[in-house]
Parts: sequence; C-alpha cells; structure tokens
Amino acid sequence: MKLTTLFLPAIAALAIALPSAASSADRSLVVYTPSKGYLDLIVPAFEAETGIKVDMVAAGSGEILQRIKAEAAAPLGDALVGMSNELLDDAKDNLEVPDGAGKPWPPFSRAVVGVFAVNENALGNLPVPASWEDLAKPIYRGKIAYAGADKSGSAYEQLTLLLGVKGEEAGWKLFGRILPNLIVTNSSGAVVTGTGRGEYAIGITNEDAAYKLIVDGAPVKVIYPAEGVVVKNDGSALIKGGKHADEARLFFAYAARPAVQQVIVDRMFRRSPVPGVTLPKGLAAELPQAKIDPAAAATLDRDAVIRKYLALIRS
Repeated sequence: MKLTTLFLPAIAALAIALPSAASSADRSLVVYTPSKGYLDLIVPAFEAETGIKVDMVAAGSGEILQRIKAEAAAPLGDALVGMSNELLDDAKDNLEVPDGAGKPWPPFSRAVVGVFAVNENALGNLPVPASWEDLAKPIYRGKIAYAGADKSGSAYEQLTLLLGVKGEEAGWKLFGRILPNLIVTNSSGAVVTGTGRGEYAIGITNEDAAYKLIVDGAPVKVIYPAEGVVVKNDGSALIKGGKHADEARLFFAYAARPAVQQVIVDRMFRRSPVPGVTLPKGLAAELPQAKIDPAAAATLDRDAVIRKYLALIRS
C-alpha cells in the first residue's frame, strides 16, 4: 500500500518482529474493509515490518458483504477487517474464524453505536435533541443525516438499536415518524463529513466519528440519547477460499497488539477490546447503556430488517 501522510514516525516504533513466515517480499494481502481510515494508520508499518503488500478495498459493510457473497465461487479478497462481530456472524457462510469454528473473531476495535453529532451552528435556535423520540419532531425535517441501513453497517446497528430499545413494532413505528426528517446519505462517512461542515444539523453516527469532529475543530457536541447506546465489538475474518490466509493471520495478530491498538485509539478515538489500552482524553469511562432484551435482539434477521427498511424508504 502506498504510504500516506498518516504514517507517523511514532508508528514505526511498533515494529516488533512478526514470525519469519512473513519475510517473503512477494507476499500480498487483499483486505476488504469498512474501516479504511483506521487501517491507513497501521498498514504502512505492517508492510514495512513484514514485506507483505496490502491492497485495500474500502466500502460500506453492506456493500462488502454483498461483494463477498457474489464472489464466493472465486474469491478476490483474503480478509475482512474492522466489521461488527454481529455482521460477521450473519455472513459466516462466506467467512472463517482463523482459530477454527467456535472461536471468537480476531479483535479489531470497539464501537459505541447510536450517538447524535449535533452541529450547533447549523442547528441554530432549535433545541438540541435528547432522544430518538425527539428526532421525530417536525422541527427537524431535512436536518438529520443518516447513512442508510442497507449501505452502512453502523447505520444498520443504529436502526437495530432503536428496534431493540423500543421493541420491533414500536421501534418501526418510531422510525417511520423519524423518516421524513432524514437525509439518507448512503455513506456513514458522508454523515460525519456533512455534519462537521454544517450541511446537516444532526448526524446519527458512532461515538468515535462524532468525537473526532470535535477534535478537528468543528462546532459539534456529542449527544448520548436518553434511550442509551450499545457497545459493539468489531472483528476480522478470513474470506473462505482466499489465497493468502497465512498473511491474513499475521495481519490479525499485528492489529491486536496493544501498541498498535493504542495508535488507533489515540488517533481515531475508537475504544479497544484489547486489555491494557487506555482511553483517549475526553471520552467518558462510563456510558449510558441501552436496555435491550438479548433474546429479542437475537431474533432480528438482517435480511428481513433491510427489506423492511427499504420498503419504508421507497414508500
């Protein structure tokens, strides 16, 4: 991968030798990821340390899963990195756990799902929304950015958070009332960028993306809605039939090192699932956890949720 301006001298210090199996200069790895910004921070040092060339294919989680399914007979990718464990579970027919069936997905990061990034300048004199119920108020028509559950894994998780907190029937009714107020961007990155620029007054997003806007100087505040948030682990997986499984395993091990995780946390403000990694300054240690019935959440079928979401969008 071509080095980017995000390759800091400090990252070079992370080069603790990986096993000699990675020493061959002609090795390569094709990574599908919805988390390119995070990988940009760590891939250059991995390439320098191992000699393994990493080619990234970046897209939203939904698009990546569709692509992997379409390519199942002749996979073009080797690894899927930085996606919700729940989505990995849903796609397990086309993915493999490196350590074998029944083992956990290799850890990558921990996302806080379902915060509101509020651009105070764009919001003007309107009240700051404090809950999902508030988002349904007509005063916010055309002011709320949402990525779309069919295109974005984080947007799908935000929707299932709402369904889990309210119950499916009440949750869909509330989403239907919120829908007229939404601008669907079809990209989680567009939600964040547009909210930071003031194109949207409110962006439904995740904690790390909202907090980074603040660090970058945008007039944004992070709202943890009254219904609470959920904390989701992101992981990685081998793509079944991929040609470079050994290289993928080496990358998974590299990404899980505490020192590498600390770079992701410090630069991208995403919490870590790896013990010993400290929170960035400014993030709350305690979060308002959403009350979701695990049994009810387990019954949600991703394909069915997306079909219903698209039916609402198109109606």
